[in-house]
Parts: sequence; structure tokens; C-alpha cells
Amino acid sequence: MPYMHGNLAVAKEHKPKAKYIEKTKVVRRRAAIPAQEKLLYLFVIVLCVIIAGSVIWKYAQIYDLQTKIQQIEREMERLEKENQSLKLEVNRLKEPKRLIELGKALGLQPVESESIREIGGGSLERLQRVALRE
Repeated sequence: MPYMHGNLAVAKEHKPKAKYIEKTKVVRRRAAIPAQEKLLYLFVIVLCVIIAGSVIWKYAQIYDLQTKIQQIEREMERLEKENQSLKLEVNRLKEPKRLIELGKALGLQPVESESIREIGGGSLERLQRVALRE
């Protein structure tokens, strides 16, 4: 009897050994991608990048134009306001009361109607012809 964990009285149990059946597994490797297909994929990727870049470039140009348009519109508004204020100033400076007071301050006197004489007849076309001859 075999010696079993320190006890000779115990009969050894025989366990049947499992039989291992070797199975062979066939591993199939995929064929590598052909060079032409790789070049095709690379060409498609490059083409997509170029298209995306051009679209982004166009949007950048559109944004730039919009900002320039806004700047020009602001400049137009500023110039319109300035033009309006200048028109008001011109109207204020053309006021007859102001001109009379300014003339008196400079020592000018009102003109009498007897001292005014018309020279040359009065026709504008005739005056222009005379001016062209001279």
C-alpha cells in the first residue's frame, strides 16, 4: 500500500487520467492590403483633407468679409452723423441775422438799392459766352 498523507491504512483512490485530445486550430491570416488599395485609401484621405481645408478657408473668407462689411457700415453711420451735424452748422452759419450782426461787427453797412447797377444785360447764357471769349 502506498503511503498517503501520513496514513498507510487508506487506500489510494485511482482517478482515471483524462485523455487530452489535441485539436489543431487552423489560423488563417488575412492577406495584407495590396499596395494599390493602400494608395487608393491614401488618395481618398488626402482628397477629403483638401476639401475640408477649402471649405474652412471659404468660411474664413466669409467671416473676414462680414467683419469688413460691419466696419464699413459703422463708418458710414459715423459719417452720416458727422454730415448731419455739419449741415446743421452750415444752416446756423447761413442765418441772415447772424450774417447781419457779423457784418456790423466788421464795419460793413447795408447796401442801398440805388447803388446797385446791373452789368451786361442779365442773361446767364450771354454772360457765359462773354466769359468764354475773354
